[in-house]
Amino acid sequence: MEFDSFIVVLLVRAKNAPEMPKEELDKLQESHLANIRRLHSEGKLLKAGPFEDYSKRDVRGMFILNTPSVDRAREWVGTDPAVKAGRIAPEYLKWYVEKGSLK
Repeated sequence: MEFDSFIVVLLVRAKNAPEMPKEELDKLQESHLANIRRLHSEGKLLKAGPFEDYSKRDVRGMFILNTPSVDRAREWVGTDPAVKAGRIAPEYLKWYVEKGSLK
């Protein structure tokens, strides 16, 4: 079987996430969502979404990035305002799927 590979990013609440006023958090969330839409429109992000996390790790969401390169994924995720603000700590996984099954 042949495989395509993508980078899956788990977006975990940072252990020492800075506290912010609600108004600032709302603006940060708007910027986070705008960045998601931009990455998607550029073809870099295939899917993104939040989680209900029952693992007690405080995983907030995930990205599926259209690259097999973790370095490129780190570059793209590094543009996220919530990551820049230290609210989210990304964790990177390479994901293999049957060739052509995910577009």
